[in-house]
Amino acid sequence: MNKATKGALLSGLVLPGAGQMALKHYLRGGVLLLASLACLVLLVEQATEQATAIMAKIDLGNGAIDPVALLQTVNQGGADSSGSLAGIASWILLLIWLGGTVDAYLLGRKEDLRDKVARQGR
Repeated sequence: MNKATKGALLSGLVLPGAGQMALKHYLRGGVLLLASLACLVLLVEQATEQATAIMAKIDLGNGAIDPVALLQTVNQGGADSSGSLAGIASWILLLIWLGGTVDAYLLGRKEDLRDKVARQGR
């Protein structure tokens, strides 16, 4: 497998920055890894807060859960956070993921070309 494919697959399927790290571009990979992990932590934190708020609203008085009330509570919770920090973090994570994958592919392609020229020069 060539370096371009390996880098793109690692960044695209594992985590942004993994491909750069495999290609020995540690600073670039570290920045992408930290940025994507920060976004993921924020998203998990927001999801946990929303789930906790929904669970607090569920009435378990008689042991029966009203599915209609539960659906309304979940929908209202999602509507309240549509323009929130979690939405912004989602878009940033998407951009980091796409950019990291393309960047890893381009770095690997450059190294593949350099290796090809070195083999031809022998």
